[in-house]
Amino acid sequence: NELAYFMLLGQGDTPVTFAGKTVKLSKDIEWNDGTIVNGVFTAGESGVIYEWKSYASTQSVSAHTYAFQGTFDGGLHTITGLYINGTGFFNVVKAATIQNVCFEKCYLSTDKNQVGIVASRSIFTNNFLRIHLMGCYLNTSGAYAGGVLGAPANGTGTRNFNDCVVDKSTSLTAATKAGSFVGQNFKGNLNLTECINFTNNQYVAIGGADKTESSIDVKVTNCLTVNENETKLYDSDANTWT
Repeated sequence: NELAYFMLLGQGDTPVTFAGKTVKLSKDIEWNDGTIVNGVFTAGESGVIYEWKSYASTQSVSAHTYAFQGTFDGGLHTITGLYINGTGFFNVVKAATIQNVCFEKCYLSTDKNQVGIVASRSIFTNNFLRIHLMGCYLNTSGAYAGGVLGAPANGTGTRNFNDCVVDKSTSLTAATKAGSFVGQNFKGNLNLTECINFTNNQYVAIGGADKTESSIDVKVTNCLTVNENETKLYDSDANTWT
């Protein structure tokens, strides 16, 4: 399918960057028909499990020439059943926009640090707009996991999250802190606007290094956390959920 071809373009030493271009889904994609039960991804009626290899998997914080640099537009479609082999749907994104997409029943179990269902690391200013996680599972024995983004890779630019939702059926765990939207924000600026967290995650928005870090500018506007015990609105003046 079209998503498989896209994944292949992101492999090897020189992945296609899509800089200045838009990749847009034209329909819902069922990558696997399996289910996630008790932290295990099990094959469905097809009897097979197809791996998703993180886009730009060969790129790193120090070598990111071929990171994904375009716009990935889900067209308000849903990607279901990703069994992620790597650090996220994307490994490294650079001055990119990821928008209008729902990730449902996507699975990532690893020992890597700073991993995310959507992207592991971000470089420069990146936008994460209208992203929905539903029934996803992310677990790492490493440090920091984020529902959308693992962590920024440098201090330049801003990570913008707008109208993102993490459903209560999504599970996010790490050896050191997991955030519903970001695993760790130790560099650069972060804007969270009109995002909703439905999980019981202890670290509601950001797993580590929130506004307590003086060198980091974090702005949270009109965001809610809603679970079976309470509903909280973020008070940006008091820097707390109330």
